[in-house]
Amino acid sequence: MTNYSNYQLAMCKIYYLMIYADGDLTEDEYETGKRILNAEGVFIDNLEIDVLIRFQAMTRQEQIKDCENCLRALDLNEQIKCVAWMYILAESDWIMSKTECAIYDHFLKVLNLSFTDIVVEQSEMNKKGILYKN
Repeated sequence: MTNYSNYQLAMCKIYYLMIYADGDLTEDEYETGKRILNAEGVFIDNLEIDVLIRFQAMTRQEQIKDCENCLRALDLNEQIKCVAWMYILAESDWIMSKTECAIYDHFLKVLNLSFTDIVVEQSEMNKKGILYKN
């Protein structure tokens, strides 16, 4: 089994939280999330992490609190990157649901992150072309 960093585990949990947030998993969300995780060194086709299995069994509120705790353990740059990825993933099906928006806003608030920093990070991510299908 692969050992993942705290950052990578946080990304896995955010991926799961966001793709199921609105109750409608789309192919665009799945594929975008897969590309994001691959760029971060996580390959979901082979993902069998006990921590993630326990996470999936939690209620949404428990998942949000768990993600919050994971994000708090990261440095500021990793937090910004995770929340920027979260936003991109939520919009990958061309619309951000009210639930996805509420989760995103929650993390901005509780982590005291700058919206400007998130937008700058998203711009950098877009320049890398990770989100584009090959």
